[in-house]
Amino acid sequence: MNKKIKFPLIMPDGVQVKELEELQENFDLETVIRYFGSGQLQQWLENNYNDEILEEIKELTGDEDDFVLKLTSALGVDYSNQNIDIQDAFMKSRLKNELAELYESEKLEEILDCIVENQSQLDKMLTDGKRKIYLYANKFDIHSNVKYVSFYGIKNPQVIIENYDEKKFLMRGLSFKDIEIMDSNGELIKQNSYVAIMDSVLDIFSKFVMGGKS
Repeated sequence: MNKKIKFPLIMPDGVQVKELEELQENFDLETVIRYFGSGQLQQWLENNYNDEILEEIKELTGDEDDFVLKLTSALGVDYSNQNIDIQDAFMKSRLKNELAELYESEKLEEILDCIVENQSQLDKMLTDGKRKIYLYANKFDIHSNVKYVSFYGIKNPQVIIENYDEKKFLMRGLSFKDIEIMDSNGELIKQNSYVAIMDSVLDIFSKFVMGGKS
């Protein structure tokens, strides 16, 4: 018989819960939903011999209208109508699994809220005023009103610059790392050339500022 290896669930305040009572005392709904989505909650219950609770949890898919109520009831936690975006929690759980090999856990937690997988997520993040955004393995449109944002690529995303004009583009304060940049006609914008030109602009600006000092 294989020995069950116990592991803790980590709550947002850093508390490691190893027993059901500790989970109930330090319960965080969004964190537990993420663990449910990754399957770690189920494994944790199994390893801790909470078989009756595990059977209730296994019947849930996350699509139930009363999912949160059933989840918290099974775990013995009072449901207080917490307003949680369940699908967002599931998405973050999936991303943590998919990107675990690329980032250390602390770095992944740091950038998780800045990762987008589609255009609607990107548009919302830009509307919210995010200045650092991670684009994940897809094609994205960068509209002409977007300025002063740093974009980082995960798994080779592609961006299309709307109404690309080199001079105007350089003055928009955008930066790109590990991303393929295209114009609206499908022509590749060479990042090396872009960086070189941007460096020249910054160099000229720096000399101008320094020269203006008395």
